[in-house]
Parts: sequence; C-alpha cells; structure tokens
Amino acid sequence: MRWLNIFTVNLLAQPANQNNLKNIFAKFLGVILVTASLAGCATSLHQAPQAGVPVGPTVSGGASDASLNSLLQGLNYLREHPSTREDEKIERFLWLDQWLKILQDKNRLTPEMAQEFWGDLTSLVKENPAVSAQGLQRINSGTQTKLGKNISYYYLYLALLKDQSLESALKNLEFVEEDSVSDLYSKSQGLLQLFKNKAMSDSRKIGVLLPLSGDLKPLGEEVLQAIQVAGNLSYANGIEFVVEDIGTSEADLLKAWDKLAVQEKVTAIIGPLTSKESELIFERAQILSIPVISLAPKEGLQGFGNYSFQSVLSLDDQVKRLAKHMADDLRAKRVAVLLPDSSYGWDVMEAAKKEFDHQGLQITQMQVYKVGTTDFKDQLRRMTRLDVPKLRKDEVCSKEKLAKDAKKDLKSGEPKPLAPSGAENSEVAAPPIEPTACVKKPSDLRPLIDFEVLFAPDSAEAAGFLLPTLPYLRIYGVEVIGLSQYNSPKLIERAGDHAEGVIFTDGYLPNSNDFQNRFFREQYQKTAQKDPTRLSAEAFDLAMIIVKVIRDAQGPLTREMMAERLKNIRDFPGTTGSIFYEDHKLKKEPKLLTVRNGTVQELRLKD
Repeated sequence: MRWLNIFTVNLLAQPANQNNLKNIFAKFLGVILVTASLAGCATSLHQAPQAGVPVGPTVSGGASDASLNSLLQGLNYLREHPSTREDEKIERFLWLDQWLKILQDKNRLTPEMAQEFWGDLTSLVKENPAVSAQGLQRINSGTQTKLGKNISYYYLYLALLKDQSLESALKNLEFVEEDSVSDLYSKSQGLLQLFKNKAMSDSRKIGVLLPLSGDLKPLGEEVLQAIQVAGNLSYANGIEFVVEDIGTSEADLLKAWDKLAVQEKVTAIIGPLTSKESELIFERAQILSIPVISLAPKEGLQGFGNYSFQSVLSLDDQVKRLAKHMADDLRAKRVAVLLPDSSYGWDVMEAAKKEFDHQGLQITQMQVYKVGTTDFKDQLRRMTRLDVPKLRKDEVCSKEKLAKDAKKDLKSGEPKPLAPSGAENSEVAAPPIEPTACVKKPSDLRPLIDFEVLFAPDSAEAAGFLLPTLPYLRIYGVEVIGLSQYNSPKLIERAGDHAEGVIFTDGYLPNSNDFQNRFFREQYQKTAQKDPTRLSAEAFDLAMIIVKVIRDAQGPLTREMMAERLKNIRDFPGTTGSIFYEDHKLKKEPKLLTVRNGTVQELRLKD
C-alpha cells in the first residue's frame, strides 16, 4: 500500500473525487478495518507513481492531534511493511518529507520526532535494495526540506562513489547544508577536506587497523602477532608495518585512519576486522585511492570502487566444493538440510540450492531451528518420520499378532527378536527388521531415512550437540557435512567420538605439515607462545602478499599501482591455501577436512 497521498480530512490540499474514493475504499478495506485509523478520512491514492513532485499534504487549521495520530499510524505501517520497489520507496520518502515540512512550518516538530524522521528517511534510501542514483535524483527534485535534500545528496554521493565516479560523487557533498537534525553536513565537510588533503604516496609503509582495546581486543592481538611474524622476516627488510588501535568508537576509528592515510602516507592498509568498520573505511579508501584489505568474515561487503578488497573463504566456494564431493566421491543423490534461522543460514541455503541442483542432488528433507538451539531431537524426528507415530500405526504389531507370536515363542522355546524395548535410549544399532515385520510399541519405530547426507551448516558448538543425537535416535549410515565453522576444538570437545568422520571445509589446517603452515606455526608460537588461528594465518598471508608486491616493484610503488598489482595475484602459496584475486576478493580454494582419531585432518581421497 502506498501512503504517499493518504491524509485525514483536515490535511487534504484538494477535495477528493467521489469515484476515486469508492475505488480506494474497495481496494483497501482490509487495511482500513485493521488500523481503524481512517474513519472519517478522505483518501486519494495514485494507482502508479507519478513523475515529478506528487501532491502532498497541507494543513488547514494547524496540525491537529488527530492528524498526528494518522501520521503515526502511517509511519507504523511503513516500518512494518517495507517495500522493495524503488518507485514506492521514492513515494514514501516524499510523503514523509512533506509531513516533515508541515510540522516544521507549524512548530510542531520536536527533537525526538526529527530524529525519527531522519532514521525513517535514511532507511528508505539505504536499506536493500538501495535506491539507485536515478531514484535519488528524483527524490532530490521533489523534496522540500533541508534534511530530505541532505539525505538525497549524501546517498547520491555514495551511489556514484560505488560507480567509481569520484569527482561527480564529491560534487554532491558540496550541496549538503546544516539542517539542525543530522550530522550529514559535518560528515560531508570532513570528506571534502579529506580529498583536498589527498597526497601521492610511494612509501614502503603498510598500515594496519586493529581493535587493540574493547571487546575485540583478543582478535586484534591475534592479527597483531601474525603481522609481527611477517615484519620480523628478513624478506620484509625495509618495509614498515604501522599499526593503529581503532578504539571503541567511530571517532577513534577515523582518527586512526587519518593517521595512517594522511600522516604516515601508507601504501596499503590491512583491516579492520568487522563489516561495519570496513564499509566506513572503504568509502574513504576510494576518496584517497588507498587499497584496503578487510579481514571481516561477512561476505558481500559494500565496496566503493577499485580500492576495496576482502580476504575471504566464500560460502559459495565452500558449498560448491562440498556439493561436488557429495556427488562425485560419496555418490550421494539425496540430501537433508538442517538450517539455523539466521542470515548466515539462509545465505548458505541460497548457495546450496544452486550447487545441489547443478550436481544433481535432491533435497529430500529440510528443517529450520532457532539460533542457539542445543536440542535437535524434534527436527531429526520430523526428518525421519518419528514425530507422528499415529501415522505409522500399521507398523506396530496388533495385540492379536503379539499374542500369537508369544504362543509360538513358548512352543519353540526361542523368542523371536523384536526391536529392543527402550531402544530410544540405546546407542547400539538394533537388529534389522524385515520389511513385513512389525514392532512391539510406537517407541520402537525405526527412523525412515530418505537421504545419504545431512548438511548442517552452523557453528562447531551446534554441531557438537547435533552429532550425539543421531545415534540416540538410531540414525545410522548418514554422512554429516558442515562448513568452516566446524574447524574448532569445540567440535571434538563437545561431540567426542561422535565427531569421527564428519566432513567440512576450511582454508586452514593448523596441524598441516605443508612447508608454509609448518613455518608459520613455528614462528607464531615463538612470538605469541600459543598456536595460531585461522584469523592469524589469514593476516600473515595478507602481510606477505603486500610485502611481495612491494619487493617485486623494484622501485617506487604508488597506491594506484598497489591496487592494480593486488588484482593480479594468482596462485600465491599461503598458509590458508593457494590465494588468487577475483572480484575484489583475495580468495582461496577450500580444503576438505575430517575428524579422524580425535584430530582434524585433511581428507585424502583415493585416486
């Protein structure tokens, strides 16, 4: 439903057409009954977005309490029913902007309301899918308030920046004015000043942005120790790593960034570790032409052009490798999927559908659970038809058959084996049942398994709870497969012997005897007095890649040249695998790992 032109009687600029009213009330009767907020209201609704500036609300006799109530109801609807259509987003933006103008003109706008308007207007242009540059230009031509203009100018700048139109993008920031509500003016002035301070750099300095205070300090220290290992190598002689703590606030992060980019004039930057911080730095990296390689684990970071890079073991690559293994090596045809209800889970599922279909794998069962679940019995019972025993009553022996069998057993003196009583609590496989045999009671029903593989992409902790549940429910002969999150000591700590044989992907195997891994592990242990993690190994690889690029240059290397040479990385022998560049990512081929004899090992496939 479009709220652009829905107003109460005292807010209508023009009388409503009677035929139009009938059409509107017929079309939106359900919404009117639910909200009960449009009683006594006249409405006017376009059937399609109109070009230019739509007719907006005006106030007759002031913004009444009833009118404000109608506004709040409209806002609630917008928040509860977000639109993905750009034309509707534009209409909604202009509707809110017109309301903002009225409230400002009538001195009814409180600071709290102004902040809410800022948040709602920003969400309309920012949230996926974001409004395009063309759509933002339409908004800019129709908006009536400084806040609305500033938002359209600022996000038009971001849109053009992503298209690598730096000069055109920055031009929009020059039109951003002080509006007494947002921080867009000060932010725009800071970015313009940053561009004015842009300096050419051909230094042999590498910047590193790390959280060395706050909640993420342990992760920051892991990366720092890996960087120190790289910096101490004779191979890195003459190359300086300049490390800055990003603190715990945006102001701290930008201060650290300015020091590296403007004062130290570094040639490239490693970090930050989170997606939010990385996207903030990516924007500035494009302005100053500094290649930034983020260590954030999130895929699909919002980049802003040629200078945004990410080191990642992608979900797509992992799922692709596993799907091929299922089809080619396991000869599987049917897969069950056990999925956490999270953005991560659904991202995996999207990749799995594509790759499973490509490999001819059929998803026969699928169950979704809440994040943090530790008991998977209900989901597994539903997957194997153990959840509704009434529907399998024909598999339970009748009283007559039980009595008949009992008499027969007494005569023969050898009781016929049935499914063991209380087998639900047994972890030992029960004797096979003939297809025509029946069980003594519903709790003896065996699981009906129509899949060879159970794909369960979640954390090592979740897998640790899941794996012992399979034999508990007598689910045998199924291969459990996961992703890189399984590569943690917590998997074996939690699941014990039940983790044996589970298969998953990752790019880093801590106990590998490959030369790169062994060398890094030994050097890291000397520096940190502990074993390295995948994050520290990934940071070491990035440091060595940049060192190699600088050494290979054999002369001055500008930031622009660094960015271009990063794009030419092919088959770099890293501790996390063979690394190559693709679409602003430094990627690596995932390895197949398994648990064998209580340790994680690389899965060696027979020729």
